[in-house]
Amino acid sequence: QREHGFLAELWAVAGVGPEDRVACLDTDPVNLMVSIAKAFDLLGVAEAYCLSAGANFNRTVQTIENLAPTVLVSVPSIIERYMSKAPWTQSDDGRPPFSKVIYIGESMPSTTRRTLENAGVEVFGYYGASETSALGIECSAHEGIHVIQSRNIFELLPNRVDPTLREAVVTTLNQRAQPLLRYRLGDQVKLLPEPCPCGIPDPRLIVLGKPDEFISVLGSKIGYGSLKTSVYRNADEVGPLQVAISRTTIEVLDLILPDTIKRIEKEVLESVVSAEPDLAFLLDSGFLKLSVTFVNPGHFFSDRKFKPIIDHRG
Repeated sequence: QREHGFLAELWAVAGVGPEDRVACLDTDPVNLMVSIAKAFDLLGVAEAYCLSAGANFNRTVQTIENLAPTVLVSVPSIIERYMSKAPWTQSDDGRPPFSKVIYIGESMPSTTRRTLENAGVEVFGYYGASETSALGIECSAHEGIHVIQSRNIFELLPNRVDPTLREAVVTTLNQRAQPLLRYRLGDQVKLLPEPCPCGIPDPRLIVLGKPDEFISVLGSKIGYGSLKTSVYRNADEVGPLQVAISRTTIEVLDLILPDTIKRIEKEVLESVVSAEPDLAFLLDSGFLKLSVTFVNPGHFFSDRKFKPIIDHRG
């Protein structure tokens, strides 16, 4: 009940109130989805319900349209899949049924956020971890995540490579069953030292995500995040990337990208190789083949949960 009360406080920071109808769409695991809905109920919203995206996602889209929630809570990959099929995205003047989106569990691509905001949707980021539960939320100023110090003690460890980044470390103050002492979350963050215009005194972080999503190739570890940065360095906007690794007579690394950037294929390959010395060495030595596959953007939303890395090597 105490955790539900804290979650309710976070939802209030995002401006959710008694007039709202809230849909929680596939915020796995199930116990988290139920806790989120209970917290909204505790806040006194008009309606709060949990939805699971089944095999027939068109039916899920229609259910959202019929329920017409004012707030949608989900992970970005599910939100993007919904947007790829939602009727309101098919016309220039289309408007979604909801006015707020709260995303959890993953970073939201800037293009997705911009599309939502252009459609009149206010977007909020929630920050938490399975080991710690809720940690903070984005406020109406939309300038970072407020991490709530009454619940946890936060430390920021320096990044040896990039001095502008820090690694988040947390000590929990309210977890009785499994308290954590100086637990390294693994997330790379940026601290915003200035006071927030919203008036909340808790510090703000820009959460960039975990750096340890790597593809292991012949003993070398290639970061997914750095690959994605290199891929979109010469593009107008950052979009999706899926990396598939397989083995024939040699290792094969395939970058799966939306066909909307096919025109810059040469620049993509040059950027990736120049940014990854280990990758360049493996290519030059003949141990690795690098390829690019361009697909319809709908490919990235065809599965229930988007998988950024697929390893076919068994």
